[in-house]
Amino acid sequence: MGHAKEHVDGRAHGTPPPRLLPWPSPDGKPSYLVTDNGGSYLSRLADDLEAVQLSIGTDVLVLAR
Repeated sequence: MGHAKEHVDGRAHGTPPPRLLPWPSPDGKPSYLVTDNGGSYLSRLADDLEAVQLSIGTDVLVLAR
C-alpha cells in the first residue's frame, strides 16, 4: 500500500532502464546512465558518439567486402 508497482525486473513503472554508454569508465568497466531525461547533454553526447561508431562500423564492413 502506497508502494510503487514494480515490473518483474524490479523497476518501478515508467522508470527507464540504465543506458549502457558507448565508452568505458576510467577503470575500463561499462558506464551506465540513469536518467528519465533523454534530451540531457550526456544523452545527446552518447547518441552522437553511437552514430559515429555505427558509421565507422558500416565503413569497415564496406571495405572488408
